[in-house]
Amino acid sequence: MAQAVEWDTNGLVGVKRFLDKVWNLQEKVIDAEAKSNSLTTLVHQTIKKVSIDIDKMSFNTAIAAMMQFVNELTKEEKISTAGYRVLIKILSPFAPHICEELWAQLGNKESIVTAPWPVYDEALTKESQITLAVQVNGKLRDTITVSADISEEEAKKIVLASEKIQKWLEGKEPKKIIYVKGKLVSIVI
Repeated sequence: MAQAVEWDTNGLVGVKRFLDKVWNLQEKVIDAEAKSNSLTTLVHQTIKKVSIDIDKMSFNTAIAAMMQFVNELTKEEKISTAGYRVLIKILSPFAPHICEELWAQLGNKESIVTAPWPVYDEALTKESQITLAVQVNGKLRDTITVSADISEEEAKKIVLASEKIQKWLEGKEPKKIIYVKGKLVSIVI
């Protein structure tokens, strides 16, 4: 026997707002390739995340990834048709009716359900640059953008050369420098 659940319509407002954003993105679509490498990376990361999450039946995190993708697309002045098609395809299992309509408006004659699922390129899911947090005595003092394949020594050298960090060191020599790959440089004075 099914248990009674209290129905709350407040969650529908967020869903409608998200689907409105997806619908409104069609005004930004142009027939061109994505100019931004970070956007290409995000497309492939989103395809990967949603594909894996659907297989694991982790639908909430799949939708969260699509929401993040839509938020990034909303910031763009123009978006490529290919990128928008990817969004519509990966959203279609969750919102089939609106996606079918958007698919048809893009000029597709066949139903979206017959279109192949997008495939991600593993090489394109990797970020070319990362942002490292820099702490001095446990407090965030700066962030730096560096190459994703930066070595520990290079990261430490860049951080110690930073004017912002030099101000916090006050001429003192660090007792310890901790590096967490791809995330953090923490300096203890």
